[in-house]
Amino acid sequence: MNEKHAQYLTDLRARHAADLEALRRALAGRRPGLFRALRKNYEVIEDETSKIFTAINRREGSHEGSEKRA
Repeated sequence: MNEKHAQYLTDLRARHAADLEALRRALAGRRPGLFRALRKNYEVIEDETSKIFTAINRREGSHEGSEKRA
């Protein structure tokens, strides 16, 4: 995994920690608007994570093809 992906995943972990704190506050205060905002945020995170895994799988697949040719 290159440095760019490692940094992205580190940032993703930080965003998840912030989301968990916001969720904790929402549960304590029962603020439904915050739940909607969190849902949207998680949808974005899921999409970004999916893109990363797709890119990793493509790279791994291209490396397998070059190994077979060698």
